[in-house]
Order: sequence, then structure tokens, then C-alpha cells
Amino acid sequence: MTTTPIPCKYFKQKLTADYLARVKADTDLQVSDTEVAGYHLRYAAKTGGKVFYLHYVLRFDGKRIERNMKLGSFPELTAPAARAEAIKCRGLVLGGVDPMLERKERLRRMIGEQDKKIPFKVIMEKYLEEHSKVFKKPETSRKEFQMARKHICDDGRNVAKHVEPESQDFLFSCPPYFDLEVYSDRTDDASNQPTYGEFFGILDKAFSDAIACLKDNSFAAIVVANIRDKKTGAYRNFVDDIIRLFQRNGMSFYNDIVLINAFTSGPLRAERNMRNRKVVKTHQNVLVFYKGDIGGIRENFSDTDVFIDHLSEYGDDDDNGEA
Repeated sequence: MTTTPIPCKYFKQKLTADYLARVKADTDLQVSDTEVAGYHLRYAAKTGGKVFYLHYVLRFDGKRIERNMKLGSFPELTAPAARAEAIKCRGLVLGGVDPMLERKERLRRMIGEQDKKIPFKVIMEKYLEEHSKVFKKPETSRKEFQMARKHICDDGRNVAKHVEPESQDFLFSCPPYFDLEVYSDRTDDASNQPTYGEFFGILDKAFSDAIACLKDNSFAAIVVANIRDKKTGAYRNFVDDIIRLFQRNGMSFYNDIVLINAFTSGPLRAERNMRNRKVVKTHQNVLVFYKGDIGGIRENFSDTDVFIDHLSEYGDDDDNGEA
């Protein structure tokens, strides 16, 4: 079935509170403010959603960087607050600062908190009120609020204190990548360990206990990527270490999925990386493990619909003979 896209109308209008309350149309709209350059509203006819954006252009190292930065959704972000945020961001652009990167840094500082003794629950509530509620779509924010109510805030090594053995249907995790990004200065933070061995010891305990909480005939999916030793530049073989950990705990290594990311920035990183003959990395691995008898998967899981409309574009693939 072919879906006809809704045409989008572009025009200029001062984005006042009165206009935001009244705006409604049968087509998508992009309304540019008459006073603040690049500041505009996007209206989705299908949902009635109203989202503020700022379009800006920066030049960095001779390269032109063009962005459309989401400021927030109306009415969670009011018209005066959105205008003030747009003006502030325009000021950053004029000063050569990328406001999108500045916001990420501000969020990182907010979550990190200057006082490390503040409970995680307090930090989460601050994130939900000051970031999710303001900058995320209402539906996305609602889901984040719901998830926060279900979260147990504790050390991963204490999972057995909160979850019954053999009670869970699925395990998913994307663990820290050792010292690639250090999340805090806490001594019990896996990313803040002095050695790779101590870092992996924390993961070993957490994952081993988590696996014990899985029911038989269940899957685990772990997002990982190989990381380099910062001193030698050689890979640590983190991916294989994770595979051996799960196998040691009785799970079969069943699927290896390649997750493509950071792809568009690859060409920008290539020149720097190739000075040391390092290939640009644009993927992570999603390792899938199975707890139970692999031969019984078909009996334990129902068939899944697979959409193959566009697979013919890639030619015939015999899946390397796998079934």
C-alpha cells in the first residue's frame, strides 16, 4: 500500500502564546518566527503535535555544520520560554559554540551532579522534570516517567537481592566500556576501576547473578564493542570476554547482530584515525545468548512475521547455509 505524504506548508509568523494556542491545520506546517533567525515551529497535522526548533549554521575547522536543534514541545515548553531558549542558543552560535553540544554537556553535568552523595532517585527526578518533560515528545516523556517508577536503583552486583532466581523472561544490558567513558569518581563504579581486570570482575559478578535470575528457555541480548587499551592502542577483546562469561554461566552464544551507528561521522574521523592506521569504527555488537535447549526454540516460541518487501534489492542470499 502506498501512503501519500501530507504536504508541508512553510510561512512566517511571530510565535506568540496566542498563536500557539490557536494553530491548527489539515497539513503539516513549518512556521518560522519573524524575529529570531532560525527559530521555528513544526506542526504535525496527524497528531496535532507542536514542536519548537532552532536552525543554525556553524563553521568549524573550515567545515560547514548545519543543525536543526529541538528546543521542546508545546505546551510543556511555553512560547516565552521557547523564545528565550532560542535567543540564548543564537547567542552561543554567534560566539562559535554549538548549542546542541553545549546542552549535552549541561545534561551530563546535571546527571553527574557535583555532590556524588545525592541519591540516584533524586537525580532521576531532576532529569525527568528538567529535561525529559521539557525537551522530549509528550509520549516519550510519559514512557520515561513510567519506566522510572519500575527501576531499581542499586549496584548491578546486588541484582539477586531484588530479583527471584529463574523468574525473568529476558535480559538486556549495554555495560560500560571500561575507561572509554568514566561516569563518576565512585570507587564502586565499573568505569572508574584502575585495571581492566577489576572492571571485568564487577561485570562478571553482575551478569552471573543476572543469568541466574533468567528462566529456562529465555534469551539475553548484550550490546558491546571492542575497546582499545589507551596506553598501547591494541584492542582488549572485550567482546570475546563477554561471550566467554555467558558461556561459562551455561548460556549458548546464539546470534551476533551488527548495530550500525556513528556512520555519517566516519569520514570526518577517518583522517585522524588513519594517522595511526586505525580503521574507523561505526558499529557495536549485539550478542544474543540462549539459556536452555536450543533444539526446543521452535517449540517454545511462536512464528514471527518477517517483512521481505525490499530484500530483493540486495540479491539472493543463502544465509551462508544456516537454517
